[in-house]
Amino acid sequence: MGSVIDYVRCPQCGGTYFRDYKYRTSEEYCSCVRCGKTDRWFIKRDDAGNACLDDAGKPQYVEESHTGYGVAYITGNKGVGRILHFIEPVNEQTKDAFFETLSTVPDIDKAKCYLTSWDDEKGEVIALFGSIPPLFEEEMGTSAEVSE
Repeated sequence: MGSVIDYVRCPQCGGTYFRDYKYRTSEEYCSCVRCGKTDRWFIKRDDAGNACLDDAGKPQYVEESHTGYGVAYITGNKGVGRILHFIEPVNEQTKDAFFETLSTVPDIDKAKCYLTSWDDEKGEVIALFGSIPPLFEEEMGTSAEVSE
């Protein structure tokens, strides 16, 4: 399956919003590494994994959009990482699980890990651990084309 990957300005926080467009199926998956906002446009499938078709024989699509409530990024010393996007506010249980992972899993590069939370009242990303990823313009440079 082929795809086109693009990076644009996140409509929620201004961070880098990753877009993965699957051109063969017209599906799209988007996520922000800063605030955790996610959007998906994908084919509805049955339990066997087959596309559900409408009366005209065309695939039915599902659209999902979630406010980002934060991100947990954990990476190992060999550069392989895992990013988790939160669609609910970060709570104490989430924080405890993050910090437990950092303290118990071997070979984690703590200097590159981060945990963020979205503050609805302020409309901004808050660092709970590590550094907040840069804004889109900071990461891509001032000459980068900004699209939303």
